[in-house]
Amino acid sequence: SRVLEVIRSLPEGSLVHLVGHSQGGHAIQIVGAQLIKEGVYSVGSCTGFGTYRLDSASLPGVPVKIYNSFTDPVAWVDRSRDVLVAGSVAAMWTSIG
Repeated sequence: SRVLEVIRSLPEGSLVHLVGHSQGGHAIQIVGAQLIKEGVYSVGSCTGFGTYRLDSASLPGVPVKIYNSFTDPVAWVDRSRDVLVAGSVAAMWTSIG
């Protein structure tokens, strides 16, 4: 990924803090786990904004912070999954049919 490419351009042993918004928060979780596995860089923290369900177990020893707002559309979508799935299926059916 492009994020790993940029990080790997840093000197080995660098301390890296990962930050992402929405799906970017999930991407940094994957990147952080990869960096920990490789052991070349230190992951200092993983912070997500508008990101839900980060799995801190995949980032052992790394502080994981999540900042969300009740009005964040990601939270609304998460709470409204059944309604959105039904609406998406109806919209898809309309465009196919």
